[in-house]
Amino acid sequence: MFTTGSPLPDKFPHIFFEVAFEVLPEVNYDDIIYLSQLVKTGKRETLYVLLVDAVRKIQWKKLSALDASFIDSTLAAQYDGSPDVVLHDPIGQIRHAKALLELVSVGKAALDSLAVFLNDLTGSGYNGGERDFRREGFKKKVAECHPSLEQFLRSESEWLQLKGAATTSIVSARDEWIHRGFPDVALMWPPSEVGVLPIPKSLTADDTISATRATHHSTQEFCEFHYFRMIRLLEVVISMSMSIERERMPEAPPKPPKAQQRVSAVKMFLTREMPVRLIQKIGPFSAQ
Repeated sequence: MFTTGSPLPDKFPHIFFEVAFEVLPEVNYDDIIYLSQLVKTGKRETLYVLLVDAVRKIQWKKLSALDASFIDSTLAAQYDGSPDVVLHDPIGQIRHAKALLELVSVGKAALDSLAVFLNDLTGSGYNGGERDFRREGFKKKVAECHPSLEQFLRSESEWLQLKGAATTSIVSARDEWIHRGFPDVALMWPPSEVGVLPIPKSLTADDTISATRATHHSTQEFCEFHYFRMIRLLEVVISMSMSIERERMPEAPPKPPKAQQRVSAVKMFLTREMPVRLIQKIGPFSAQ
């Protein structure tokens, strides 16, 4: 029985609160559990607050990617081959632009959290705005701390490029769309090989009346390009963190058995006294 205003139990197997791991199947949940165990054993939860924050933002990025892709595919599905019908859906276009802006903005925010976390984890010694993947000195310093991180940062320099001209740079796309413009995506009808709401490859592209794979990304391609690079970076950081935490211990605990289910630790309060069933009703958004 829970009394009014009491939170649900906080005995969760990991430290990643306010994260719905059901929406992040690409993340190795067993590594999440083991890293959390290592962090708790070492009493280093405070250090890992920003890593938790980064994962929280990565899930928002995933949801933005799903929203943008859903809008594009839904509009494309309206085409029935009619030669004299042109689709008009301004609200769909605006929602699509909003999802793209959220994707790059939240993605850059997740990068910022990871940068500050890595600076603290490795003792790199940078302060303030220097702790930023846009800074070549910072990238070089943290890359020296682990071979896999160095390899990632070297191979994905385009993705992290400052003042680039391509929408494949999350840094440049975010800066352009936040400070100087917006996701200027035209509806192309009828749908082409890059869908109905294709994203120009160039941030400075002039208006075009057609879209091909040479000039545009489909919405799905654009979203996957940015999302899966973020997931790869997260994998590197988690692996690196586990290594560091194990090395700090005289005898590290063994990795627990494979988890049978993903546990999402989100805040909840009961507004009145009521019994809580062992099996709770799953809401419509989580049941999808």
